Amino acid sequence: MTVLALSLTPAACGTTDPDAVPPDPPQAHATRSPARPDCGVWTLGQGDRLPTEAAECLDGALRDGQEARMRVIAPTIEGGPITTDYLVRVDGRVEVIADGRRDRYGAGRIERRICTGPVSYTPVPSFPTCSTPTPV
Repeated sequence: MTVLALSLTPAACGTTDPDAVPPDPPQAHATRSPARPDCGVWTLGQGDRLPTEAAECLDGALRDGQEARMRVIAPTIEGGPITTDYLVRVDGRVEVIADGRRDRYGAGRIERRICTGPVSYTPVPSFPTCSTPTPV
């Protein structure tokens, strides 16, 4: 029995042959969609607007039915930073995850909404239609 365990150990640990070709990935992994395009991480100051290139990236993904992501860190009126992630889905909806834990006067938690419709970028992305925020 010990001999069998020792003979299986090298196979379980892989090979050290530099010419060995790794096996093809399973089909499920081979057909996975590519990673979301990254529209950047933008830190805005009081009164700043989202740069045009960031808006164009998000709009392009929405227009083309592609996934994309963007993070915006912007202060509240009182100055507390809110980190918001925008995750564009292929169906045109946008998942908005806002982290208000550092906002002394806000909800103090992470909230998620699903939004649709044309996007306004004044000063950060906003949507005419969003679901009720739910805690994450």
